Order: sequence, then structure tokens, then C-alpha cells
Amino acid sequence: HAYVQPHLASPSQNVTNNVSVAQTQPIVIALNNAPAFPSCKFCGFSGPAAHKKDFSTAGTVWSIVMCCFCFPFCFVPLLMDSCYNTKAFCQNCRRPI
Repeated sequence: HAYVQPHLASPSQNVTNNVSVAQTQPIVIALNNAPAFPSCKFCGFSGPAAHKKDFSTAGTVWSIVMCCFCFPFCFVPLLMDSCYNTKAFCQNCRRPI
């Protein structure tokens, strides 16, 4: 088999490459400073929700583990927001939203 060298364009020849570029438009979301209030499906109240934090099961487990293995730090899960469950309630009828 003979080696065939590919044809190279000389500087005097015009070489055109057809390249297509797809451009997409960015998605713009309009944000404003007005708060969005949930509406209650039970009483129809539309306003700010009341929130209640409860210590989660994972937080309890971590507190017990910390108490068993490094007693001075057993309170650390009590300070972490990730160890709490936050529930939202309607301010009017006190049902969960």
C-alpha cells in the first residue's frame, strides 16, 4: 500500500469551512422584592405563613452518637439548622400549608 499524502491548500487558495454555531437565548426570570404569600387550601387565607421548628429524628440520633463518643460536643446538633424540620402553618386556621 502506498502512502498518499493529503492535499494541503496553498496560501494562495481560498479554503472555506462551513461551521454552524447554535446560539441560545438566556432564560430571564423577573425577580422583585415583593414577598410571595401562600394561600391556604382550607380557609383561603393569603398571607405570610407561621413557621414552627421541630428537632428532627436525625438530630436526635446525632445527639445520642455525640453523647456516646464525645460527650462535650453532644449539644452541637442542637445548634445546627439542618437538624430541625420546619413546618409552615396558616396564620388564620393553624392548619399545615
